[in-house]
Amino acid sequence: MKSETKICQNCKQNFVIEPEDFDFYKKVSVPPPTFCPDCRLQRRLAWRNERSFYRRTCSICNKEVVARYAPEMPFPVVCINCWHSDKYDPMAYGQAYDFSKPFFVQFNELSRRTPRPALFSTNVVNSDYCNNCLQTKNAYLSVGITRSEDIYYSHRIDDSRDMVDVVFGNSCEQCGYSTDIGDSQGILFSRYVSGGLNSQFIYEGKNVQNCFGCVNVRGVSNQIFNQQYSKEGYLEEIKKYDIGSYATLKEIKSAFVEFKKKFPKRYAMIQSSTNVVGDNIHNARNCKYAFDSHNGENLKYVMEIVDGGKDSYDINHGGLTLQLGYDASSCMGMSHKFSVGAFGHHIEYSESCINQAGAYLFGCVSIPSKKEYCIFNKQYTKEEYELLYPKIIQHMKEMPYQDKGGRMYMYGEHLPIEISPFAYNETAAQEFFPLTKEEVLRRGYRWRDAETKNYTITLKAENISDHIKDAPDSILKETISCEHAGICNDQCATAFRLVEAELQFCRKMGVALPRLCPNCRHYEQLRERNPLKLWHRQCMCDYKTYQNTVKHGHHPTGRCPNEFETSYAPDRLETIYCEPCYNAEVV
Repeated sequence: MKSETKICQNCKQNFVIEPEDFDFYKKVSVPPPTFCPDCRLQRRLAWRNERSFYRRTCSICNKEVVARYAPEMPFPVVCINCWHSDKYDPMAYGQAYDFSKPFFVQFNELSRRTPRPALFSTNVVNSDYCNNCLQTKNAYLSVGITRSEDIYYSHRIDDSRDMVDVVFGNSCEQCGYSTDIGDSQGILFSRYVSGGLNSQFIYEGKNVQNCFGCVNVRGVSNQIFNQQYSKEGYLEEIKKYDIGSYATLKEIKSAFVEFKKKFPKRYAMIQSSTNVVGDNIHNARNCKYAFDSHNGENLKYVMEIVDGGKDSYDINHGGLTLQLGYDASSCMGMSHKFSVGAFGHHIEYSESCINQAGAYLFGCVSIPSKKEYCIFNKQYTKEEYELLYPKIIQHMKEMPYQDKGGRMYMYGEHLPIEISPFAYNETAAQEFFPLTKEEVLRRGYRWRDAETKNYTITLKAENISDHIKDAPDSILKETISCEHAGICNDQCATAFRLVEAELQFCRKMGVALPRLCPNCRHYEQLRERNPLKLWHRQCMCDYKTYQNTVKHGHHPTGRCPNEFETSYAPDRLETIYCEPCYNAEVV
């Protein structure tokens, strides 16, 4: 079979389906997609709300809970304890399949009346306003936290403690305002650090100790902006870089941005992997267009696959027992298709079905128990299910659903964005595929305007004491204006309050207090990371963009001939090197 070029029915751009893709679609019994890979990811992420929280009341125990569903949504919410109890019966909301209506119309009807768990977190203590957390204590406004303690305003943290404003951190302690760090302590304002200790403003550092403003360093200590000092000299020189002063901190941030431009960048962060194309990949094999994933095998078009996952396409936020999954989000188990938040086996077109020992669910919503052979939350025998299942698939092909934007949905397309229980700007789609309110509404999706706040700003950001040592305890009582003042596309809260743990962290680490609200800080961190997109480029090692420190093997013949796929767009200013050229300069 040859490659085929298709036109995405969403963005109208061309995309290619390779022979290997057709083989996979045949293996999992689905037709080829009509959306391109980016639009497929955007569609799935529009069903994932990570950071918008509301106060709701559990419809069973009547306790007030923090929920990820806005108050205006028509379905009830239940606390996680009630959801897992005998008091909640998901089958009470079941319905028979109606062959006179499109499948997605019926699914939306079921979705709009079936209760949902307020949040998905297990074994957490004192961790309000957090979601997708496991074995976590003392966390606040954080997502995807596992086996960790004292985590604030952070995203994807494992086995760590005392962290503030960190995106992707593993086995760390007392770190803040950083992305992609591991096995480190006392790291601030850094990216790509492994084995770091008491260092700030590090980019691409491994086994560094007592360093400041360094780029592409390995096994060094007592360096400032890549210049070596004695231990005594370092302690004296570092006094000039007082990050406890907000004015000084801003100057250092700007200086470090310029300093980083002087050094080549590795084309991709791929470690201990074979035949892999993507970025931020560890211990993987045969993975293409993969991002922020580890321990995967035979994957394509995936994002945040953790601790396993194999033989799957178009999966985000999944892993462990994942196998033969397609176009699904937040899933574990065998054969998931077109679902969101599904744990089990052979689950299709279902949402919030954490059904680990169950199997064979189609079009189901919010099932926590060990159910099998259910369609639209209605129980069937194995024989009944196997007779009805192919009839529904055929019906989906014969009676497609057309959304408000004219996009056609047959069997083989993920759940439409317009029937998501979340407004577009509440979801992860807004983080990776940002749209204005006008664009969202034009496409037929929902937008949720920020609620009118009744607070009174008591302290403007510009009036905060410049130095952390001058910050009084009373600042915890202040309502502080965000520097962005809502004039941004970062879901700005316009104002915020400091929590005591954050104030103590800043004092302990000697860091100036933030002037941005948590949302704006989160988006600022995301912009430090490269996009979930790849471009084909050639290594820039040719003596013209960076003066190499050693001779490379290709130098007698001129520019390095190596080509690769990279998340650095061609119009960016960085000097991008292939792995051999980068290692020659750094390792």
